[in-house]
Amino acid sequence: MQPVPLLIKNLDQLGALTNNTESAELTVLGYLMMAVPLDVQLCRLVIFGALLGMPCEGVVCAAATSVQDPFTLPSHLIMKDPKEYAEAVRRSYETRRYFDHGHWSATLGLFEPSFGSVLPMEGTEIEAPTDGTMDLIACLDALPTSEVKSVESLETKACPICLDGYAVGEALKTLACGHAFHAGCMEQWGQGNDGCQTCGKPWRPQ
Repeated sequence: MQPVPLLIKNLDQLGALTNNTESAELTVLGYLMMAVPLDVQLCRLVIFGALLGMPCEGVVCAAATSVQDPFTLPSHLIMKDPKEYAEAVRRSYETRRYFDHGHWSATLGLFEPSFGSVLPMEGTEIEAPTDGTMDLIACLDALPTSEVKSVESLETKACPICLDGYAVGEALKTLACGHAFHAGCMEQWGQGNDGCQTCGKPWRPQ
């Protein structure tokens, strides 16, 4: 739990409060954040939709993007069991194939796994995919990982990707440019972005 002054400061920076004092009042964004189970970025999306005269579209887009998309590459950093990881990759592949109707668009093809090698016949060894997935995993593994010991000692108190405040015990990934993020957030960000979320410099280790 963040100290009250720090929490007020963070909420003010996000635009949820009118100022950074304890007498601050909630803004429209602040009231919306309290009323709906959406993070601040999606609440802003709802507000932008209303400002553009499309409130229903804003709500639909926010609701649709508030859940994990079915095309996200499974995480071997979270799934330590090879069988569980292989099953998640298989489900991801089948979902992509179903929704893309076999066209293999550029976006889906970017993470197309080599399932002939990921899911071999019983009794054979699992070979590494050859589509760039292993290179992505290796780059993420190569990023220095650290554990938050004290939030107060951090230069940035919240993850720039998800905007959630850091907590003691959480794992952080630090890029060559010096910017750090939640390990899980950086893993998701790295799947579709080549640059640091904060400064834009390439994040993959050279």
